Amino acid sequence: MLREERIEMTFERSHVQEPLVYGMARRWPDVYFNIHNLSVGPHEARIVISLVGEVPDLRAVREHFAGLGVQLRLVEELKYKGKVPTLPKRVALPSAVAEDVNKKVWITIVGSLRSQSFMWTISRRYDVLYRITQSVTGDPVSIMSLQIQGKPAEVDGVIAYLREQGINVEIGETPKVPVFQPAGS
Repeated sequence: MLREERIEMTFERSHVQEPLVYGMARRWPDVYFNIHNLSVGPHEARIVISLVGEVPDLRAVREHFAGLGVQLRLVEELKYKGKVPTLPKRVALPSAVAEDVNKKVWITIVGSLRSQSFMWTISRRYDVLYRITQSVTGDPVSIMSLQIQGKPAEVDGVIAYLREQGINVEIGETPKVPVFQPAGS
């Protein structure tokens, strides 16, 4: 039986710039998630996220984050009555370049687009590593800075997907350092 948990997480300073959402998405592929509120700065981060999955998987996710020192507060827990979206097929995009690229993008999400689970879709559909480096959410606009690493075609695929959803994407300065590689990846 699927359960839904809405959790508020506050990250310790040492974890703010790590790709923790990406790591969760890769480690627990059967857990559907949607970010409701996100505030990421250089020294602090707070996220309100819904997790949908089987009870053992949800417990494992909570234990994982707690083990990293993330402060968790259960906002709401209930039997999931909705339908989990169909798992998007991973799109293997051809790439003539063998080396990974890093791109920093700024995305602006307006209105009802803010409730879409696009980060979950990116996690399932593209072979990229991403981290959220800055974010400000509010009604009706959310702005996020993402650092994306992967094969050029995969990174470009993420950008094209976001734009197809109606999200404004601006390419930022290319990061000089590679994206943090989480343990166990």
